[in-house]
Amino acid sequence: MPERNSDYTILIAEDNSINRFVLTSMLKDLNKRIVQVENGREALDALEELKQTATVLLLDLNMPVLDGYGVIRKMAQDAEAYKHVRTMVISGTFYSDFLEKGLGEHICAYLEKPVVKEQLIHKLRECVINF
Repeated sequence: MPERNSDYTILIAEDNSINRFVLTSMLKDLNKRIVQVENGREALDALEELKQTATVLLLDLNMPVLDGYGVIRKMAQDAEAYKHVRTMVISGTFYSDFLEKGLGEHICAYLEKPVVKEQLIHKLRECVINF
């Protein structure tokens, strides 16, 4: 599937260093800028720095300081500020449990851990087609 916007940054918000490494390794062949952060607060700070850049946020839900749910709520409160961001949740939380929180409408994709590279790339391409 062709990507409509090939110029975007990937922001990985994941507290587990091994998971960050694995995701980065899976995505390296895309030749995109990849930024890594360890929690939701750092994710929001990085998004502030990237505010004029098309960004795909790969967001874990269970992180210290500020979890993924908090990041999603913040982004939903100020949709205009995050209009260049597409969020893909990557979590060990079951999708049905996530949907029960009522936050699914702001998410372009959801993958349960462990992530399969082909699924990750496919979902990422679906997210960026709408940039």
